[in-house]
Amino acid sequence: MPGDAGLEGLRELDVEMLLLALVRAIALFLVGAGFALVYGTGRVLNLCHGSLYMLGAYLTYVLQSALNEGRGGAWAISLAIVMSSVMVGGSTWLLFRLLAFRSLQEFSPHRIMALSMGANLVLAELIQIWFGHGGHPVPPIISGKTAWGGASVSIHSLIVVMVGILCFAVLGWIMNRTPLGLRFRALGDDHRGAALVGIDVPGTVALAGGLGGALAGLAGGLMAPLRVLSPTMWIGALIESLAIVTLGGVGSLKGALLAASVIAALEVGALFLWSAEASHVIGLLVIFIGLMFHRTSP
Repeated sequence: MPGDAGLEGLRELDVEMLLLALVRAIALFLVGAGFALVYGTGRVLNLCHGSLYMLGAYLTYVLQSALNEGRGGAWAISLAIVMSSVMVGGSTWLLFRLLAFRSLQEFSPHRIMALSMGANLVLAELIQIWFGHGGHPVPPIISGKTAWGGASVSIHSLIVVMVGILCFAVLGWIMNRTPLGLRFRALGDDHRGAALVGIDVPGTVALAGGLGGALAGLAGGLMAPLRVLSPTMWIGALIESLAIVTLGGVGSLKGALLAASVIAALEVGALFLWSAEASHVIGLLVIFIGLMFHRTSP
C-alpha cells in the first residue's frame, strides 16, 4: 500500500541517518580524543592537529597506490592505513620530543598556537603543490554494500565503526589499567607534582603527542575512502577537535565520545534538513556556545 511504502521509506531514511551519524561520530572521536589527550597532558593547544588528519589521508592515498599499483586490494588499503597512522604518530612523537616540549617551557602559549597554525598553512601549501586541488579517490578496504535495517550501507563504513569501537576499548585500557595511563593522568592533574614523583614529563608529553598523532592519522586513513581529499581538509578536523574539547572536556574518553556523538548527530541532522554547508557550521557553533557559557576559576 502507498502508506506502507512511505513508512518503509522513512524507516530506511532513519537507519541511513543513524549509520551516517555513527560513522561520523567514530571519525570525530578518533581525531578529538587525540587532540584532548595532547592538550590534557601538555597543556597546549596543538592547532596543527588538523593537519595530522590530512597527512593520514594523503599518506594512505600514496601508500596504497605504491603497494598495489592503484588496484586497491584490501591488503594494500589496510596496510596503507596502518602505515600512515604509524608514520604520522612517529613523526609527531619525534617533533614533540625534540622541539615541542622545549617550546612549552620557553614559549608563550600564544606563540605556540601561532607556530602550529603556521605549520597548518605550510603543510596545506605543500599538499597543494604536490597533489593539486583535485580530489584523489582512495578505494575502500572492502568494496560493496550490505543491507542493515532496511538501508544500504557500505562495508567500509562498518569497518570504520568496528575499528573505532576497538580503539575506544584499547584507549580505555591504556588510560585506566597501565602505568602509561597513570602518567598521562598525573600530568593532566599537575606537571610539577608529576615531576616531583619521578615522572619523565617531556617523555610522557612526547608519547601523548605520538599517540594523538597516530589517532589523527588513523582517522584520516579510515575516512579517506569516504570523502574527497583536499588541501583544506585540515580546517574541518581542527574545528571539530576544538569543539569536542569544548563540549566533552579534557582528558575524558567518555566525554570525547559523547561530544563526538552529539556533534555528529547535529551535523547529520543539518545535512538532511538543510545542506552540507549548514552541517559544517555545527562545530563552530559548539565552540562559540561552549566558550560563551564557560566560566574560568578566579
